[in-house]
Amino acid sequence: MIAINCWMVVEIQEVNGLSVDVAAGHIYWTDAQRQRIEMSDYDGKNRRVVIHVDLLTPRAVLVDAVDGLAIIFTI
Repeated sequence: MIAINCWMVVEIQEVNGLSVDVAAGHIYWTDAQRQRIEMSDYDGKNRRVVIHVDLLTPRAVLVDAVDGLAIIFTI
């Protein structure tokens, strides 16, 4: 028997950017339709909105893996 792990991500409309913080085990993404940047753990747990104010169409996201603090994005 083969075991397969599957995750279902809901309430995401248009992902244009994706970044992985390997050190912290987080995934960050932009959602241009919902005008926000979100993150979660690798397994989809602890999902939360990181930025949602004054974003028209966020297109790319880059996480500073060294400092773990800066989130750089384009709109």
